[in-house]
This record gives sequence, structure tokens and C-alpha cells, in this order.
Amino acid sequence: DKAFPLLDEQLWNGDYFKLCYDPQTGASNDGVMTDQINGDWFIRQTTGDALIDDKKVKSSLKAILNACLVQPTGYLANCAWPKGGAVEIGRHTADQANWPWSGVEYAVAAHLLLMGMEREGISLTQCVWDRHERMGRRFNHEECGCHYYRALSSWAVYLALSGYTVDLLSNTLKIRFRKAPVRAVINAPTGWGTLEIDKSTGTVKLEIVRGKLKLNRIELTKCKVKDARIRLNGKSIASQVTREGIVLAKAVSLTKNDRLTVKMR
Repeated sequence: DKAFPLLDEQLWNGDYFKLCYDPQTGASNDGVMTDQINGDWFIRQTTGDALIDDKKVKSSLKAILNACLVQPTGYLANCAWPKGGAVEIGRHTADQANWPWSGVEYAVAAHLLLMGMEREGISLTQCVWDRHERMGRRFNHEECGCHYYRALSSWAVYLALSGYTVDLLSNTLKIRFRKAPVRAVINAPTGWGTLEIDKSTGTVKLEIVRGKLKLNRIELTKCKVKDARIRLNGKSIASQVTREGIVLAKAVSLTKNDRLTVKMR
């Protein structure tokens, strides 16, 4: 409750969240840092919810692209100072600000996709891929050392494009409809399978290939549903449409070859 008002009061400058502010001296730095709102990305990616207002998130992401994207090389610098005030880099200091970390670039790309900025998100992902292809380092995104793990955030781009989130704490499948139909791998700690999402027909199809997945509820992001019919292996399942989404009358545990179909209108 105390942190969020201070985030706006001390760091928001109308376009993005600036690098830092010292409440004791009033000193601040207007640097545009690429992962300035990665907490919001993480929450949206893992829960389907948000920490920061959508308008501010989109504004910040646009500022990051405008300030930090270095062309024609095609990389996203960790920080940039379009308004001046750049931190001086001495010979004894690691110059991390002016160079990219592909793990952060992929996270920003995923954030763009989650916010509906698909053209920008796919373009940034392509920049990261092309850069490492040119260097012959497809499987070695070097940062602090060789084969650095941060680049595994590339999976977040796939999840953002797939349009789903699995919350095992509440046994909830959260769906974010995209304009085009999606067929993707759905992956959870307890099992995996295939997921088809088609906004034009209001249909979601889930099939488990291995393991299991327990579901109590299906939430729909920014999509109003009047009615829903759910079938498990061809048999109807009782459910109720609420403000939060579609609540199953009884939790179901899907195992290998089980097929769940949701038809909405």
C-alpha cells in the first residue's frame, strides 16, 4: 500500500519510470532502464494480473524502445539517457548500461506481447535472434559468463504468444484471447498437453498428453462471456459464468488423453 504511491510520486515522469530518486537529497536520474517495470511483466506472465496501470506500462515500453533500441546492430541497451545525465563509466567499472542482456530483451519482448504490442514484441525478438545467429552463438548468449541462464526467459515470449497462464495455487487456467487462433503446447509442473484458443468461434480446447492438470476455474482476460458449455471427453460438465470467469461446479483432474472443450458466447 505504501510502495505503489511512492513509485508514481518519486519515479513516474509522465512517460516512464526514471532510473532513481533520493528522497533525502531530492536528487534523481532520468535514465531509461529496460527492466524498469519487469515486476509488472512477471506478474502478468505468471498470474494474468497486473501491478501497474496499462497506460503507464505501454508508455514505459514505448520509451524503452525509443531510447534503448540501438540500430542497425539491433540490440536493446540496458539503460539510456535521452535527456542527458548519463552515469560516467570509469576504467574500473563494468559498462553494463550500454550493452544488452538477451534475457532482459526477451522479457521486454514478452511484456510487449502481453500488452497487445505484437509488432514491436516480435520485431525485438527477431533482433535478438538475428544478432546471435550472425555471431554463431545461437546456444551461447554470453553475459557474466558463457551459456548464461538469463536467456532462458526466451520461453516467456512463447508463453505470451500462446495466450494462457496456469495458476496451480488456485487450479485456474487463464486465457488471453489473441486476434488470430492459437494452437500451442500447454506446460505446467504437473503435466503438459496441447491448447487451442479461437476467439472468432469462442472455443478453447485442451488435451493432456502426459501427467495431469487439475482445474477449478477458467478466467478470461478482457473478454465478456454470457454463457459457456464445457465438455470433458464428450460429456457435459456443470459450470457457472461469473465476473471472474467460468467456475466449474466440481473440480476436474485431467490426465493422459483427456479432452476438455469450452464453447462460449
